[in-house]
Amino acid sequence: MNRLVRRLIRLGISSRSTAYAAIRELERRGLIEVSEERYCRLTRAGERVVESLAARLDKEIERVAGYLALLVESLGGEEAEGLEEGWRRVPIE
Repeated sequence: MNRLVRRLIRLGISSRSTAYAAIRELERRGLIEVSEERYCRLTRAGERVVESLAARLDKEIERVAGYLALLVESLGGEEAEGLEEGWRRVPIE
């Protein structure tokens, strides 16, 4: 769990106590399980939340990429066709 706490702090969580509180809240909501060895893993409910977030992010990224393509074209830049498809998902460790 220490590795998870360090990652949360790198992502902007202000302190270790805040990170542990966030982990406890995720566990309380049934989104993660913490083993006796203190390893965290997503529950099925947690996986559904992550899948839902990914779907919403996909839509937002496509929308923003469309705006960027329009902006590039309106500024007289190279054709921005296919910009929407230029991004890809990167797996999270």
